[in-house]
Amino acid sequence: MNKITYELEKLDRPEYIEDSIKIVKIAFEHGVLLQVSEAEKIWLDYSDSLAAGWINLPKDDNELWLIISEKDEYNL
Repeated sequence: MNKITYELEKLDRPEYIEDSIKIVKIAFEHGVLLQVSEAEKIWLDYSDSLAAGWINLPKDDNELWLIISEKDEYNL
């Protein structure tokens, strides 16, 4: 099994892999390294806090960063 396959198997919602990768990229631009599974968890937690299964990511990257960085438990 290769690393990519292993990472995909760790995802709860692999159908949203592109969203999770976008979160990884935005975090990286702000000096934060995330694994795809960590990014997915952050967004699942955010969506769950709004009683949703998976909320579409905002189009604006700055808005996305504000959402994911405001969670103290992730220390971003």
